[in-house]
Amino acid sequence: MEYFTSKTVDLPFDQAIEKVTDLLKEEGFGVLTEIDVKDTLKKKLDVDFKKYKTWEPAIQILLTRHCRQKTRLA
Repeated sequence: MEYFTSKTVDLPFDQAIEKVTDLLKEEGFGVLTEIDVKDTLKKKLDVDFKKYKTWEPAIQILLTRHCRQKTRLA
């Protein structure tokens, strides 16, 4: 079972990130958290790694409604 979606595109890394972010916005999603894995591994473990980001997208209207109703989120 896969817990991710992947697609290979013919764009430089930074342009691909921008394009995906824009497409998520068009569908009503926002990026709740973003982790730059390359930078994090370098800072925390002094490990060199390829450009890699991970996101936690959320449907903004539902997240906003939930946060207003629940003051404690786990």
